[in-house]
Amino acid sequence: HNHHTPTTPTHTKTTLPSIAEDRAKAAMEAENAESTTSSSSPILQQTDLGGRPFPLSMIVGQDAIKQALLLSSVNGRMGGVVISGGKGTAKSVMARALHQLLPPIEVLKDSPFNIDPEGEFGIDDFLKRDLTKGGTPLEERETQVIATPFVQVP
Repeated sequence: HNHHTPTTPTHTKTTLPSIAEDRAKAAMEAENAESTTSSSSPILQQTDLGGRPFPLSMIVGQDAIKQALLLSSVNGRMGGVVISGGKGTAKSVMARALHQLLPPIEVLKDSPFNIDPEGEFGIDDFLKRDLTKGGTPLEERETQVIATPFVQVP
């Protein structure tokens, strides 16, 4: 009798999440090490060791946060996303990964509040006061294209 013992394949679908988890953990550890020991520029601290942003698709879990970030990127009326969670839960990694994918935006030139040229999302009190005193109408003001702002609250 030829008894064949079934073998477990070494490459199964279950290893893929663990590989992604290992990569995510390594990126978070590198980020934590850089933020505590490095004096390099903030731009370098926002990237993985290869100089590229860590891809959002490589983050395992945190589906609600990823969905909120993606939805806010296609629907500006959401007004942004606040991410909270314990240390080491990839909050900053996810936000930075998405930020790298966002296109530049057009704003009123020299606007400290990055006001939309059409005022669609509201205008600040200083601009409102200027307009009510006969200042240059929004449609006649100079605009500029800037990188999408990224705000990280400590």
